[in-house]
Amino acid sequence: MAKSRVGNRKSKRQTSPNRAGRPAKPLRPAVKLVTRRIRHLIDLAHDGNVHEASKVSGVPSPTLRVLYSGRNTNPELKTLEKLGRAYGFYSGWFTDPDGSESIPTGGLAFMVRVPNPPYGWKPVREITIPWASWPLPEVVDKLSDYLLSLPRGPERPIIGELGAEPEQKTEMMAKIALFLLAPLDESERLAGREPGGRGSFFMDEGMVRRMRLLGLFWKDALEKLIGN
Repeated sequence: MAKSRVGNRKSKRQTSPNRAGRPAKPLRPAVKLVTRRIRHLIDLAHDGNVHEASKVSGVPSPTLRVLYSGRNTNPELKTLEKLGRAYGFYSGWFTDPDGSESIPTGGLAFMVRVPNPPYGWKPVREITIPWASWPLPEVVDKLSDYLLSLPRGPERPIIGELGAEPEQKTEMMAKIALFLLAPLDESERLAGREPGGRGSFFMDEGMVRRMRLLGLFWKDALEKLIGN
């Protein structure tokens, strides 16, 4: 009987979703600046899931794990460069004591335009979907690929007859971004705020968290529609 109980406990440890890619024990507060900044990035972008951060950034999981935990406080420059590049900002932020604690912005940027005859188009809104709002940037790519695989025409969802040609791509991607952000935009309106640009030099991290949650919703919806 004792052997059976041990086996059951082991099975639960292996399948518990709370442990997947996350530290098994609570971490001590980060003392070193580089630890604090790396941990802050991974907590914001991936809810502390080091394995997911590794897949997105290309930095090996064991390397990220010891940096996130603080067991290694002297990462190689190429590691910080790779990590910063994955989220669209300068790697010096990780070690700059005079820099803001907020994560610098970086992401997919779109300009929403409206017809403005006889001058062509008028820009009305800039949208940035931060890399740190993972998996929302991945959803943008997957949805655009899926829509472009459908026959072009007025009945095609969201983008209609638009294609990926340079003269149409900006409008196409803006339409996709607006579609995906619609629930978040509506929540902003209900709160009495007018939806606007998502980008500044440093991120509104509350907005990034909401965009990440929105990305998780859309990722699940797209997987049901088009698969992984």
